[in-house]
Amino acid sequence: RMNLNNEFSIMAGELSSFVGSGFRVKSSIKVWLLSTQLLLGNALVDEFGNFNLELLIPKNLPPGKQILQINGISSQGKFISTSIAINIMALPSIKMK
Repeated sequence: RMNLNNEFSIMAGELSSFVGSGFRVKSSIKVWLLSTQLLLGNALVDEFGNFNLELLIPKNLPPGKQILQINGISSQGKFISTSIAINIMALPSIKMK
């Protein structure tokens, strides 16, 4: 989700989708949260150089700004890495009566 400040927001405890293209066929990519050094997951690249990955964002992540990084091998065989700033939002608490 993108908010009015052009920031990507991800809700802790929910599934988030990641897609990309331009990667080496049948290679793998890794998705990291850099500030916590947490490997969120990895995916295999398809026969067209694309990946499509759904990851469960851990519900215990602290809310706030994080850097999300995707690493892989380009279609030319070079290591590539891209990073974006994201905002982790806490799950709403449910008050029991």
